[in-house]
Amino acid sequence: MWALRLTATAMQVAGAALLVAGVTLLLLAPADLTRPIAVHSMQIAAAFMAGGAATRFFSRSRRPGLPNEQTALPDTQRPRIGGWLYGLAVTLVAAPVLLLVRLQPHLVEGRRVIDRLATLGIWETANANGSGLILLPLAGAFTPPALELATVMSCIGASLVLLPLLILRHPILVRVYVALTIVIATLAFVSWRGVNVALVAAGALQNAVDASSTTSEEAAQIGNGITRYTSAIRMALPPLLWAMLAYLVWLPPLLMSRRSRATFAARAEHAATSRLDVEAVTSPPPFPG
Repeated sequence: MWALRLTATAMQVAGAALLVAGVTLLLLAPADLTRPIAVHSMQIAAAFMAGGAATRFFSRSRRPGLPNEQTALPDTQRPRIGGWLYGLAVTLVAAPVLLLVRLQPHLVEGRRVIDRLATLGIWETANANGSGLILLPLAGAFTPPALELATVMSCIGASLVLLPLLILRHPILVRVYVALTIVIATLAFVSWRGVNVALVAAGALQNAVDASSTTSEEAAQIGNGITRYTSAIRMALPPLLWAMLAYLVWLPPLLMSRRSRATFAARAEHAATSRLDVEAVTSPPPFPG
């Protein structure tokens, strides 16, 4: 729960920063290019802030509020894992594995780009004068892939947390599942909008190259780089969205089914009730003295 609250705080801070950046870009820069980027940035900011607020709300488990938390049963009366819960277990294992398999070319391409930048000595000259002219566009270009990578890591982390809770039939499973699914859905949405921002910027860059005085060979090299970049970030979106849906589909049964309420019910305390002695009640000991 502490980690979820920390994640929620980071999402809200990122949302506030993007909101300020989007409003500033919308007010100060020319509208023909920056307006779509500013609008997408403010949508990402709104998603981060809303997702962070929802994650923070569900990560506070002081008061019972979910259906399974309003039911208390001893361990002997809670049913074992069965039925559709087997499907949930399969999803928690298969979703991150398939995601890594599908995104292997994307991860390899990202690694190749990072190695290429290291070869060029970009990081060693990061504190040189005018380095912001190079690092700022690089940061913008790396943001959509970074968001997609964060979505992948959130799916992997969610499964690693949820699978043991499912096996143990821990009552906190439902609340943690809701909070983690909100995080995954938020990151998948902002990845989608981030790709749209990158496509707008890539189109503007391609138009600028076509209108410049660069040679045909240089223009072809830049165009090939832009095409590889946009293809890589586009390719990662469908698997991420399918993974998000795989986690979302189990929310209704976890929240509303009888099996979920019973399997993950709050543990009733096994307090031994002392048997009243009728004779002790009817014949109390004499008052001292």
